[in-house]
Amino acid sequence: MSQFIIDELNLNNFKSYSNNTKIKFGSRITLLFGKGSVGKSTIIDAIQLLHSSANNNTDIHEKDSKYILSKNSKINEFSIGFRCSEVSTKDKKILTTR
Repeated sequence: MSQFIIDELNLNNFKSYSNNTKIKFGSRITLLFGKGSVGKSTIIDAIQLLHSSANNNTDIHEKDSKYILSKNSKINEFSIGFRCSEVSTKDKKILTTR
């Protein structure tokens, strides 16, 4: 089974991200940090929403959007996108504990 990593997340009019925003992730680890209420959890929410919609084969636009849309926008729709790449088996590192 192939494994993928997220390279970039694109948010537009999603919760606190009213403008088109691209968030690039590192190849090994990405840290999300900042003051309270700036959108760190929104990034995780977007990834979880994409993941759950793919697993359940549902359209995320069918969901109740009043909690998803940005409060600062007059547009009544949002978009979430991502770019990912496949992890090759030679790049995988297996961690073991004893």
